[in-house]
Amino acid sequence: MEEEEYEDSKLKKVLVTISAIFLILLVLSYMLTSFGVGAILASMIESDTIEEGSIDTGEFEVIFLNNTYEEVLEIYNEDLSVETKMCLFGYYDGNYYVTEVLKPIIHSQSFNQVVSEGCPDEVLISLHSHPYKQCLASEQDLDNLMLSKEVNPNALIGIICEEDRFSFYS
Repeated sequence: MEEEEYEDSKLKKVLVTISAIFLILLVLSYMLTSFGVGAILASMIESDTIEEGSIDTGEFEVIFLNNTYEEVLEIYNEDLSVETKMCLFGYYDGNYYVTEVLKPIIHSQSFNQVVSEGCPDEVLISLHSHPYKQCLASEQDLDNLMLSKEVNPNALIGIICEEDRFSFYS
């Protein structure tokens, strides 16, 4: 009799433990998918950080020369509550060297959209900001990249989502 009670008690403990683990996993999966955490994690994986004025994407480097990174930060930090846009000029030799930053005329801005004049055809990188830690390109960003590639096959689009975090698409 005591042995049966002991086994019932042991079985209950195992079932309660399994149920608790299942519920914890259920709550975690809800949190990861519902609050944008999954998008932030994907963004952190896909984006790169700048070190000593250079961003190594693994495929190419983007190198900021002549204080251009500081100019980018100045424009980026003007108003972090809205997206902004920049046109980066320079040269390409397998890597991208940024020598000049231009802020185009901006018609409207919101937290997830910027409408501006287009960058000139000779732009090296069309850079815009995204909300904090959201460095993934949108469908519109990728469509704009395809249009840029028709004019300049070496053109990139870039996204800055933190002072030191960027994503580039070629």
